Amino acid sequence: MPRRVWERSPLDPTSMSTRSLALDSIWVSSSLLESAKLLTPSGVDSLQRLCKLTTRVQNYSLNVLEVFLHHTRPELLDLPTELDSIQASILLRLRAHAALISVCEGLTPLLADFEDIPRQAGLKQATIKKILRNLDGILLWLQHILLNTDYKVSWSPSIDIDNPSQICRAIMVLANYHPTLDQAINSSDIAPRIAIAAFNLQDSNGKPFASFKLHIQVCPIVRLLLQFARHSPQREELIETLGGYTEPSKMLRAQLVEAAVGRAEFVARADRLSIALELRAAKQRFTGTAPVLAAIFYLDDLQDVVSHLCTRDPVILEAFLRSRYPTALIRALERWMSRHGGNNLSDEDECALWLPGLSVLRKGLELLKSNGGAQRVRHARAVRKMVEAGLASLFMEGISNVKRTEHHARECQLLMSLISELEMHSVHPGLSQKLKSIMTGSPGPVDSFRPSPGNEGYWEILVENATSFSDQSLKFNANYQLITLCDNMNCPAQRGAVIPTSRQSRSCSGCHVVLYCSPACQKIDWEEQHRLECRSARAGFRDATAVECSHRLRQLYTMVTLHRANLIYGRWEANAREFYNTGHGPILMMMDLRRWANAPAYTFQTYPYHRLVSPMIGGGFINATGVLKQGPNSTIGHHGDGRVGKIWQEHISQGGRAKGLRIVEGLYRIGDKVVFHMLKLRPSTPFGQTRNYRSDYELVASVTRTVHSPEPPYEQPSKQGT
Repeated sequence: MPRRVWERSPLDPTSMSTRSLALDSIWVSSSLLESAKLLTPSGVDSLQRLCKLTTRVQNYSLNVLEVFLHHTRPELLDLPTELDSIQASILLRLRAHAALISVCEGLTPLLADFEDIPRQAGLKQATIKKILRNLDGILLWLQHILLNTDYKVSWSPSIDIDNPSQICRAIMVLANYHPTLDQAINSSDIAPRIAIAAFNLQDSNGKPFASFKLHIQVCPIVRLLLQFARHSPQREELIETLGGYTEPSKMLRAQLVEAAVGRAEFVARADRLSIALELRAAKQRFTGTAPVLAAIFYLDDLQDVVSHLCTRDPVILEAFLRSRYPTALIRALERWMSRHGGNNLSDEDECALWLPGLSVLRKGLELLKSNGGAQRVRHARAVRKMVEAGLASLFMEGISNVKRTEHHARECQLLMSLISELEMHSVHPGLSQKLKSIMTGSPGPVDSFRPSPGNEGYWEILVENATSFSDQSLKFNANYQLITLCDNMNCPAQRGAVIPTSRQSRSCSGCHVVLYCSPACQKIDWEEQHRLECRSARAGFRDATAVECSHRLRQLYTMVTLHRANLIYGRWEANAREFYNTGHGPILMMMDLRRWANAPAYTFQTYPYHRLVSPMIGGGFINATGVLKQGPNSTIGHHGDGRVGKIWQEHISQGGRAKGLRIVEGLYRIGDKVVFHMLKLRPSTPFGQTRNYRSDYELVASVTRTVHSPEPPYEQPSKQGT
């Protein structure tokens, strides 16, 4: 029998000496250690036996670690030159076999359990130092095995070399073992390449590898890439590699996008039983994980990877927007969150999944926030794909499932913010038509929201926005007679009249911003004010172009604002006849289509957006009672301020309100820009003679301004009109 060298158990504090750290552990013989170092078939068998023995921490010593690190030396990647190709292939294959067993069956289980032994401080520090000295060799061997298809066979019953999950888990275990190792791995230029290669790796059927095994509710492949995309020192190099314009970068980026699509589709196709079996076979530390939660957590990590990559590089973002990823993500969420997706959810699962599920939706919509330019068109198309895939139906089901209770407060708040995000996209004509067909065709979407008193307004405004934009855009695209847009504020033809589309307004040839219905109006406006503002208006043209607020879209938004103003004024005047007929109504109707179901009414003193310098009163802030300070959300500095100031001046000082004039402003948030459409309206019939207290207002003048404005500190305004 082989001679055994016995030592005290490392768990015994009296054995913690420098000499005892170097001795063989109990149950591990010196002959086994020597045999496990041999690069022969029998040596590999001895290595596997050693790995089984060291699954118990009592059998671990630094000599055992030396055996594992012996097989991961980087010099073993270099083969002797005297070998022929067949001999070299056999030897390299044997070395790769030993390296993979040493890392995945030796180091990984050992370090995953050894972190729970706090009394082994000396042994732990010695282990960390040795691993650090050999870390590059470990990573080089893992990269070599992952990128060489010749090794794709199962050498061990517990190692599936076809699936890179074990390699990714090994790297995660090393990083989680100690902060020093974590820093070294995150600073390595090899580990990110392993993460991307594992994420993009496909099986023989061309599908990416995806699994719920080997980690608690997390796919190691996705989580490893997320680690480098989120906060690794190599993150910028990773982003630069994926977002480059070279052929290798383009190919790698295309593979990454297809892999993300494939993983989302894998979750959409997965069934509850198969996930439950994987979770059970993984022998997880926490039992009872619901398969539906495992699927949602998988999607959460996947969306985190996509979000971190896309928000740092527009080229990567464009690649994902052009792909099937937005559609695949929504279909996967609908598969697991919707009762109509073939998934019979228990009440407990349903309560637990909505918060993480809505969180994934929020990340998806935040990714699609437009930042202007041609991206806005791509974003709108991507949102439309998501709506067609089931986004609106998920919102509807969320409204009926998430109740306004203390237990569901976070879910309810998150759902409201998601609907608000969708409102921002609903101002796009093509998307609004799709939203209208889905939402208005569903049975009682607002009625299903009644269990949450007060929140139905959020859904109502989304439906109303989509309906308004859809109806008006259909008229617009059908070549209806459109309203006249003329920036001559005293245009004799600007009375809400309609003209054929062949006689549309033309823009100033200098700034391309202001519009006129005739040369006569252009001449009048040039002499009155445009001579002074034409040069500064060119900057407004660049802003409008950046968010694609063209003249054609300005006409559409003006039609929508006028249409909604007539609806809202009709409702208010029918319910408040005396309030309006006495001339004490609100000075301005603010229609923030993203926030409020009922249009807030402001006086000049309470209006937070415009504290405008009027050239008519020598640079002071216009007000009937004196000078006002600049407001927190002021838009001072736009070339259209003077025009808006004249509208205010007429309304306040020249009796415009008493004549029945109304000021309405529609606000459309597009990315980091806000487009203000201010309309000056007058009744189509003499003021005070409206039939059935229903006023039909017509357009007198309009001013459009595009300003940069991050998310403002919205507060519900007072609706006191006086």
